[in-house]
This record gives sequence, structure tokens and C-alpha cells, in this order.
Amino acid sequence: MARIYVDNDKTQKDLSDINKINHNEANQNPPQVAIDLLVRFYSEGQFRIVIEQTRVLIKQYTETFMFMIKNKFIKD
Repeated sequence: MARIYVDNDKTQKDLSDINKINHNEANQNPPQVAIDLLVRFYSEGQFRIVIEQTRVLIKQYTETFMFMIKNKFIKD
């Protein structure tokens, strides 16, 4: 994963926490804490962090995101 430079200690700690979240094979959804952090970063205008962390989550939870896209945009 690309290293993101931030000058805010709280943001740096949150990024460290989100990167420590273990992907549990039994749970196919991203943890709520990861989603909450993305929402917070977005609301703070930290779009680069949102993009990078979203890429990580998509890699970890590919099936979930594909299912969401299918249900949202593809009509059977």
C-alpha cells in the first residue's frame, strides 16, 4: 500500500488503526470503523486518503463491492 503523508497526529493514528484491521474471511463486509473513518476523512476534505484507503478496502473485500455494484446497477 502507498504511504500517505499527513501532518495531523489524529489522522495518522486513524490511518494506522485502519491498516491494522484484520480481514476476516467469515465476514465479507468491511468493518464499520473503516467506513466511519472514510466518511470522516471525506467530510474533512482529505480526499487523497479516502481514495487510497478505498482502494485497499476494495482489494480486501472485492466480492462485497462487486455484489453491491451488481445490485445497484444491474437489473436481472
